[in-house]
Amino acid sequence: MFPYPIIDSALVSEVYEIRKYGEPAFVAVPSRPVTYDEKALLNKLRELKPVLKKAKEPAISLKDRAYLILHILRSILSIKLLLQGISGEERLNNELKKIEEIESLRLASKGIDVEIEEIKLLRLVEMSEELIDGCEEKIRGKEKGKKSIHTEGSSRDIIL
Repeated sequence: MFPYPIIDSALVSEVYEIRKYGEPAFVAVPSRPVTYDEKALLNKLRELKPVLKKAKEPAISLKDRAYLILHILRSILSIKLLLQGISGEERLNNELKKIEEIESLRLASKGIDVEIEEIKLLRLVEMSEELIDGCEEKIRGKEKGKKSIHTEGSSRDIIL
């Protein structure tokens, strides 16, 4: 088996998952065609933009802001993973765990008393905006990488 940086988009017949202390470390992800409805994904990304603006407002309670930001991040990362041909709740949660303030954000969204600095909230909103822009570029074909295989169906692998 070759490590990922050596072989990009290697085709494999099976995927093996190795767990280290209960945390998954994926060894190989099969390359497969990515299918999605461009319009549906672009509409979903467009719907998130006003929510981003609302999440910036300091007058809104921390609980509501945290909930909005968490919803936005889950939606965008789900779309990003779908565009990469990777789906699944576990992989989405792994991507979320990479975000520095995610646990505090989850607790705040449930109304648990935690402190999150305003600058960190705004950084999460800014990161979300960048992810949206990146996904839009990928869908429209302005980014190098896999291109969409247009379908008329819906994008059922998006985890919201």
